[in-house]
Amino acid sequence: MVTWLEPTRRRAPGLVGAVAGASGFVALAGALVAGNGRYSHLAIVLALGGFGGLVVLARETLRSSRACGGLGPEAGAGLAPESAAIAGDPPPDAGTAPALSTADRTWERVLAVALLACLALGLTTKPGEFVHGAAYRVVLAVVSLFLIGAVSATFLRRAPDFRSCRAVFFAAIVAGVGLRLAMLLVSPSPVVDVFVMFQESAQHLLAGLNPYMVPVSDVYHGTRDYGYRVFGYSYLPANLLLQTLAYGLAGDFRYGCIAAELVVSWTLYRVARPARGRLVPMLVVLLFLFHPRGLFVIEQGWTEPFIAGTFALFLWLRDRWPDSAWPGAAYGYMLSLKQYLVYFVLHLFMIERRPKALAAVAATGFLTIVPFLVWDPTSFYTGGVRFVLSTAFRPDGLTVVALLYQLFGFTAGKWLAALVGLGVGVYTYRRFLNLGLVGYLLAVTLTTFSIFLSGSQAFCNYYYLVSVLWLFALAVCARCE
Repeated sequence: MVTWLEPTRRRAPGLVGAVAGASGFVALAGALVAGNGRYSHLAIVLALGGFGGLVVLARETLRSSRACGGLGPEAGAGLAPESAAIAGDPPPDAGTAPALSTADRTWERVLAVALLACLALGLTTKPGEFVHGAAYRVVLAVVSLFLIGAVSATFLRRAPDFRSCRAVFFAAIVAGVGLRLAMLLVSPSPVVDVFVMFQESAQHLLAGLNPYMVPVSDVYHGTRDYGYRVFGYSYLPANLLLQTLAYGLAGDFRYGCIAAELVVSWTLYRVARPARGRLVPMLVVLLFLFHPRGLFVIEQGWTEPFIAGTFALFLWLRDRWPDSAWPGAAYGYMLSLKQYLVYFVLHLFMIERRPKALAAVAATGFLTIVPFLVWDPTSFYTGGVRFVLSTAFRPDGLTVVALLYQLFGFTAGKWLAALVGLGVGVYTYRRFLNLGLVGYLLAVTLTTFSIFLSGSQAFCNYYYLVSVLWLFALAVCARCE
């Protein structure tokens, strides 16, 4: 059985594409470390360099597709059939990875080096802002140093031993998940407005109160002014539903964020799985779990892990049950999580145009807001819609607008990001339309990155999402016939 994501008439980009894509990913990670997700001259230079690497990867992918005649409507790439081997399956021989092409080994080596760079970057920054004691950071440093040595000794060998790589991979998975769970214990109450808002709003909803109408605590006690004042819940309700579910089950909504990241990890592995014995699936998963700012995102409690998780869930469901309404429901739920995802609607038509699926997308998005519209439409509009649209320009945001403000005093509202998003969205839609999944992933990553760079504000959590989309694009670009 060949699924919708099975590679067709396309080969992986060569050395230039691999190096550009991986080094750009590392550059963006470095930008988030340099400014902790906020503006600094070094951070914006690295972020722009990362965007340049993504552009080069996209260009090389187009070239490789033309080279094998893969720009017809049948072109596509992605997950292997459901019957393909999974991580625990033995390789075809006694343990050494099967003979691979030069392009295959290029991608494996480049991604392994990128992983080493991310592990090293993680050693240069604190894992969180409100971690109690030094033990957690010591454990993280030990894990990172061990993985640097283990990855160098296994994945970068001339002829990697699959069983050794697999052992390192599983040990790293356990460590990555364990560090996330431990983060919630060593930083149980971070002094962050969104964390307090999400925790208290979940409590309010479970108590039968409308979170949009009940005030939440000011964790800063009036000592900080970000140009807005929060009353009650100030995000779209799709976030609130997931946060309340996780809070009700575990007492901390961030357990839901960790669960979403597990969905991302599983789907990344499946997306990158073209043949038995390949190392790329392991490497892209480890690049995600050991992103130098991944633990920080979990500590702060931002909503982007939910976006990443529902996006990954859509990819998996679309491959597993392509004729059902579930993939469309997952996509519709994702669109309902944040307003800046609006251009994902345009790009959906690159890979899905069936009326049944599109109806599921629209219906799910609508159903997430109906209860709160009925409950109190005024408070829902004020907290769930107008608040986000009215947030002002932030000079500490990691954006080009912040750079222009530093240099010339120039400022811009949300209109600039909307225009840039529209332009890049339409361009990427047309440019990558006939490349199947790889074209879709490159289009959404380029467009989302462009929106954030040109926006009135963008911080670590925004570029965390870009990093997740980027890894999915790398996972598919690394595949070949």
